[in-house]
Amino acid sequence: MEKRALPTRHNFLTEAVQQLLESTSSSTEPTIDSTTLITVTSDEQPDSSFIDYGPSNNNSNSPKPISAEHVARVKIITPVRKRHDKENLDLISDDYYIKRHRKHELDEKKQKNREKERLRHGYYQQSQLVERIKTMDKGLLRSIVSSIRHRGSVLIPDMTEEAEEEYLNKLHERLLKDATELLRRYEALGLAKTSTAPPTETEEIESLSKTAGNI
Repeated sequence: MEKRALPTRHNFLTEAVQQLLESTSSSTEPTIDSTTLITVTSDEQPDSSFIDYGPSNNNSNSPKPISAEHVARVKIITPVRKRHDKENLDLISDDYYIKRHRKHELDEKKQKNREKERLRHGYYQQSQLVERIKTMDKGLLRSIVSSIRHRGSVLIPDMTEEAEEEYLNKLHERLLKDATELLRRYEALGLAKTSTAPPTETEEIESLSKTAGNI
């Protein structure tokens, strides 16, 4: 009876390791990248297996084409004239228009603030992941790789002790490089600047609500 491999409890790091291993071993087919050279030639010979089954002039039994008559059906529609009676027109007051405009502006602010909060949360999680990878010891990484190997989700060949040591070092370097690169993308959006803290979503909503109520 084989011993069942239990998943590791380090889910935060296990997911990052598994994603990296799946991305490196998911496809072995050749891909086109920036270093690929494509040669276009004009001396390609026609395919000999191609057979033209077009109409033949020698076949007298072939049916003759039949021309179909098409009769266009045209219906003249009289355009509807606009009413010029100004008294019957429904006029929208300026107050109503401004309030509706403020309502849409308030909804847009809510959507933008939700997006900012989502990016801040993603930046916080990514910074935590980078710190965890930096301080992760080799024994923890070895246990994560062993758990993934036993589950069979990613094909990892058995290696000698020296080869496994080198494999873990390269895997740790790749993990730290990818995590740091993604963290720099968050920082490029200005999320790392904490000197001037932007107003919170509640403060902006209250400010817009007061402005709309005073109109």
